[in-house]
Amino acid sequence: MTTTLWVGETRSSPLPDPEKSWHNTMALIDSPWSRLRKPPTIPTGFTAQALNDLDDLAFAELIQAQLVPRDQDVQGRRLWDRFWKVLREDDQLADRTYNVLEQFLDTTEDALEGGGLDEAGTKRAEKFKQQCEMSWKRIDRGRDRDGALGWAGEHATAHPPQSRRVIAALIGAIARHRSEVLREFGQPNAADAELWDVMAHLGLDPRDYETRDG
Repeated sequence: MTTTLWVGETRSSPLPDPEKSWHNTMALIDSPWSRLRKPPTIPTGFTAQALNDLDDLAFAELIQAQLVPRDQDVQGRRLWDRFWKVLREDDQLADRTYNVLEQFLDTTEDALEGGGLDEAGTKRAEKFKQQCEMSWKRIDRGRDRDGALGWAGEHATAHPPQSRRVIAALIGAIARHRSEVLREFGQPNAADAELWDVMAHLGLDPRDYETRDG
């Protein structure tokens, strides 16, 4: 039996667990844009399970070291491509990678806005930020119609990549709330209607887009 779902009304963008949210923890790496003296290498013959088994710090350090290919020969580049392919195609790894990149971006943007970096540090931080944004897009590629909010087309591109995941989670939660209220009560109260209208005001109401079978 096939169930018709509105775009966005899926479990593809679950709300983050507040107990595990990276926004509720200290940054694992204080200055992630700094040069690495001993960057961790991608283990030869690694598996998705092996990467999932890494603790948070080891995983973050590996992502930090592999934002760009370090080994430019054919074999090294293939290993790097496979590494990011595995991160992208495993849901748990993709989620962890998004978390790491989001924390890197937050930490780096705070440092750049704070004005405490010297000229060399500012250049490194700006370059690192660009590498994180490119890596975010690399994980997005091929996931949920080109990433979080990909179904919304140009309305999604108006928001920074690192913001789309949070917005997608909120839109998904509001859309599910609407479905449940209408199913149980048939119509909203004033507060519900005001909440639902937010999606339309943002141009992100899933009902304004095509439906899909799930």
